[in-house]
Amino acid sequence: MGEMDKFRELGKELQQECKSESGGMARNFCVLTMEAALLPNGKWTNTYTNHRVLVGPEAKCKTLNAKIKDKLANGFTFKVNEQIHGQ
Repeated sequence: MGEMDKFRELGKELQQECKSESGGMARNFCVLTMEAALLPNGKWTNTYTNHRVLVGPEAKCKTLNAKIKDKLANGFTFKVNEQIHGQ
């Protein structure tokens, strides 16, 4: 759960830093999900996925995506599910 805790803090920072650029976008979110599974041997596994969905003006999508990548570049093991649709 350490990754979730770290993401929670960085997510708050991203919201503040991207507030002015994100106005007027149809979709704009960056979330972290964790999928857990119990194996037959009784051990748990988990997988983290970072979902990034940006829909709106192309310049805003590029700016926000660059900020997200910069902020989340180090210290995470998540897979990335990125959907960016500049208009």
